[in-house]
Amino acid sequence: MILLDRAQMEWSFNRHWRAGAGYSGGFCSGHTWKSEPFLTATRSTPAGSVEMWLQSIPGGGQVQFRYALVRGERRLLPVD
Repeated sequence: MILLDRAQMEWSFNRHWRAGAGYSGGFCSGHTWKSEPFLTATRSTPAGSVEMWLQSIPGGGQVQFRYALVRGERRLLPVD
């Protein structure tokens, strides 16, 4: 899938936990448009942020783990 569009809403439960939901859309084989929903959960710590991403894709689903290293208040590696 060639990703062309993504929308996400996040809710912050406290300083350390966020949850989000959204969709991503793009063109698949045969040039048909597909939109698939996803869910995220993020845990922020002084050392960085870990995000778990669950998404439905054609033919199944996927789970991704992402880590963003944080030094002070400045992010060195973005989550996206």
